[in-house]
Amino acid sequence: MLLLILAVLLLVGVIAGNVPRCINSSNANVKGKVAVVISGSSRSLKFTLPSIERHVFDVLTRNGFEFDLFWSTLLHSSGGVWVVDDKTPQSERIELDHFDARFSNACVFSLESQDVVMRKMTDRLCEAKESLQCSDGHFLHVKEKQQLRNYLGCFYTQQKASELIKYHSINSHINYDAIMFIRPDTAQVVDTDFPANFEQILKTPNAIFIPDFQDWSGLNDRAAYGSVQVMMKYLTRGEVFYNDKHSLEI
Repeated sequence: MLLLILAVLLLVGVIAGNVPRCINSSNANVKGKVAVVISGSSRSLKFTLPSIERHVFDVLTRNGFEFDLFWSTLLHSSGGVWVVDDKTPQSERIELDHFDARFSNACVFSLESQDVVMRKMTDRLCEAKESLQCSDGHFLHVKEKQQLRNYLGCFYTQQKASELIKYHSINSHINYDAIMFIRPDTAQVVDTDFPANFEQILKTPNAIFIPDFQDWSGLNDRAAYGSVQVMMKYLTRGEVFYNDKHSLEI
């Protein structure tokens, strides 16, 4: 009996501590309202989330910002709880990781099967197979096609996140001042400089702020923030790959 009571108390403690990270609509004394997006595979979240909490979430709160956390991820079979209904085909059933379910505390989230989404990306590449030829004449190897498919999968979760922000903003009557994007597989080792740049975000709505490292001959894709206007473009930049198969030409 004692063990049963203890188990119930522990369960209540877990549930009580699992408070969604959402904006408090009754709090009028805030410096700004931010939509924070975590998108991509959550395979490393249990290692990186504590650093994100310390260097991003806590920093925003200390500096007078409120935020809604949007979480868009692809889940793979790693042991967990089945998230299904009677209409879900067996091949599309999602397995939810315990850690992600209990500790991400997202305000709004999208969970989809990684296998199902990647099959969609594979089909997308097959539609454009005649376009998968590089400018020097050679066709992509299997590994290169896999990398491209993963790239499209990344765009897919960001696109989903943009939809979550749009609909939640309308339904909750929230006008965000900025959007911040973070990848779940990247630990944060210093405090975000978002508070220091907030006024600049408001003054330059067409500017996007990204880390100045690991650009890989392009732009760092591990974090970004800016105005709602520019970040919605950032999150939806993969649309072109879904609407025009010739855009996949290398």
